[in-house]
Amino acid sequence: MIAIKLLNLFICFVIGHTSDEWPHHDISTLKLLQIVHRHGDRAPTGFPHNDPYQEPKYWVEGIGELTTKGKYRMYKLGEFVRQEYNTYLGDKYSPREVYARSSVTGRCIESLSGLLAGAYPPKQKEWQWGNDTDAKLGEVWQPFPIETFMPHDNDIVLNDGKSCSKADKEWHKIYDNNREIKEFVDKNKELYANISAIVGESVDIHKADAFHDILTIEMDHNYYWDKYWTNDEEKDIVKQLYNSHIMTFRHNWDSPVIQRLRAGETNGLSNRSIH
Repeated sequence: MIAIKLLNLFICFVIGHTSDEWPHHDISTLKLLQIVHRHGDRAPTGFPHNDPYQEPKYWVEGIGELTTKGKYRMYKLGEFVRQEYNTYLGDKYSPREVYARSSVTGRCIESLSGLLAGAYPPKQKEWQWGNDTDAKLGEVWQPFPIETFMPHDNDIVLNDGKSCSKADKEWHKIYDNNREIKEFVDKNKELYANISAIVGESVDIHKADAFHDILTIEMDHNYYWDKYWTNDEEKDIVKQLYNSHIMTFRHNWDSPVIQRLRAGETNGLSNRSIH
């Protein structure tokens, strides 16, 4: 039986090359395919006080939910998986060959569903449940069982933000003691102060990271803060905030303790599947 496991996760994305860029991609001895991926493009999960686009009317898919672009991206990722691993997966396949697990968050379940739709169209008649005249969808899509865990706050496999006093203490230690971070924050004090005055709340390195994410998403939807900046000025602000994003991205997990406590169960689940 073909073995494939999929986990939907916030922090990792493992497939990122096309066939032409992957000339030595030999899968002839492959026994197990495990894919850990992030959710697709989403709407912002929150907004600063003065954000002109925080009303739900601007986000028809829902606050924090998968966007149309995200749905498309995940479906195409699924097609890419099929393209790269078709020799291993085979032309005849079953949903029963796949173990799929997702965070209970809506955008994650939808992302995994989209990937599976792209990777596993029901080509075999026995898995088709519709026809040309009735339920055409059944010829191109098949449902997959997706395992999840509730409540989300207790998910130790796919919730890297789960409450953990030891991990939180280690995280504060990083930001309280790291000289590089302190120098970076000092260098960006003026930027943070200027943005604080505009957004209506105090901005530190972490809120700067979050604001970078929000502005990037809003600009992708052609939403600009016209009351405060020209489009070019806002794009320049995003470029400056990107440095805060990279700094926090580098250091949020910069501790073996955090890595073990936040990602240990995820790695453990993956490793147990190999043996």
